[in-house]
Amino acid sequence: VHGDSIIEQETKMQYRVIEDLKSKKPKITLSIPFVSKKVSCLSFFITNFRSIRVPDDNTLKAIIAALHAKMIIRGLNLKRNEVDPLMMDAILRLLSRNIFFEEFCISGMSLGWELGAKLAKFISQLPNLCALSLETICLSSHNLISILNGLKKQKAISLLRLNGNFLHPHAVTALQEMIEDHPSIAELFLDFTKLNKEGCKLLSQGMMKCPSLRILSLSYNYLGSAGAIDLANFLSENSTMLKLSIESNNIEEDGGIAVGRMLSVNKGLAFLNLRQNNIGVKGAAAIGKSLGINKTLRTLSLDSNDILVGGAVGLAEGLRANTTLCDLFVGSNSISNDGTEAISIALEKNSKLIQLGLSNNNIGLRGAIALSQYIQNNKHISK
Repeated sequence: VHGDSIIEQETKMQYRVIEDLKSKKPKITLSIPFVSKKVSCLSFFITNFRSIRVPDDNTLKAIIAALHAKMIIRGLNLKRNEVDPLMMDAILRLLSRNIFFEEFCISGMSLGWELGAKLAKFISQLPNLCALSLETICLSSHNLISILNGLKKQKAISLLRLNGNFLHPHAVTALQEMIEDHPSIAELFLDFTKLNKEGCKLLSQGMMKCPSLRILSLSYNYLGSAGAIDLANFLSENSTMLKLSIESNNIEEDGGIAVGRMLSVNKGLAFLNLRQNNIGVKGAAAIGKSLGINKTLRTLSLDSNDILVGGAVGLAEGLRANTTLCDLFVGSNSISNDGTEAISIALEKNSKLIQLGLSNNNIGLRGAIALSQYIQNNKHISK
């Protein structure tokens, strides 16, 4: 149910939607994209909703009115909202009385130390919390550690997003301990957290005790080759991780080679994002070799990795025997005509590939002809 269908339509339509909500008492996602004074009436007729996304103070006041009315709120999304600290304080105090609360998301605001401490206390008191997103909210290290320690009590937590918050070494330790205590956590997002190789080592150790983890995103950090090697060692023995993104971590050739070795033995990973990592010719060749063995990978992103012609040829050798890859992206790698020809010929017998990304590769006429012949002969390619 979208805000415009309630707020911006004619009065009769509003009442009809309101009556439908009253009678069915659904769990819905309510999106309110428009600023309107009529938003305040929401607290009077919605009795059980799944999540609200709000853009302005009028709606926030409606939420507080709803909380005062003891409405059952299971989720609240305050992503990218300029929320007044006093308003946020009021929301946290009222939400802490709601034992049904399951999902909480705030991002793009500066909470300050005092409000961050209240947030940590609030989170520790939610027995049913299963999804928490705290993105780019300028948490102090002390408050972040308090939040992570508080999450140890939340055995239902399955999704955690901390993108854009600096992970101090002590915070990484707290995160490691939290992961070890939560076999239920399935999705972990730590992009732009300044995570380094030492932090990645601790994180890898914690993840070994978390078999339920399916999605891991560590993009735009400082893992380097050492961090990539630790991750690769962890994933070599893991068969439950489905998606991994470590874009822009400068893992270089050694990291690329370690990832290649991992892919040759891993039996679970389906999505791998390695964009902007400078894996070079040797790293691409190692990954290419593993593609001839790997039976699970569906999407591979290697854009902007300086793999050049030699790396493209190495990839092509593995692609000849691969029967599972559906999406391959090797844009901005200067593979030129020879690399394009090698990949096109290698894929001639591939009936699975749906998307092939080769943009910004200095491809001339010869490479374009080879690519066009491949596309004409392949009925499955769509993009």
